[in-house]
Amino acid sequence: DAIWANNLFEHLLSPHHFLMELRKHAHKDTLLILGVPVVPWAPFLMRLKKFRGSLASNHINFFTAKTLQLTVARAGWKVLSARSFFIDNALLDTFATGLAAPHVYVVAKNNIDFTYPEKKVREWEDDEHYADLLRATKQKA
Repeated sequence: DAIWANNLFEHLLSPHHFLMELRKHAHKDTLLILGVPVVPWAPFLMRLKKFRGSLASNHINFFTAKTLQLTVARAGWKVLSARSFFIDNALLDTFATGLAAPHVYVVAKNNIDFTYPEKKVREWEDDEHYADLLRATKQKA
């Protein structure tokens, strides 16, 4: 009923494909909990040690809180929450996450009505590199 991936996403060659593949194994009510170190919106925060983890040498993908949410949504997941879960109060925690959280957890639900735009699917149809991804897009939960 839940998929948990913490400190994994930033290491993957294709995060989008990973999210699409997860949908194949997810039910309509499956929750995804995805924890990712994020690059802060304010560059000066990178001088603080707690923010440098997002730039670790073995990371090959880099996200802000916003780009992480968009990446999850564009792969067929409905984002329910994106915050650090550092402060008990959800409103305060969401505000603090937007300002300066070094790590964000996205909680998302499988969007069973998700479809790629038809134009994009047509672009990919004749390209063998997208065959697996196209198969994943056709799977319903």
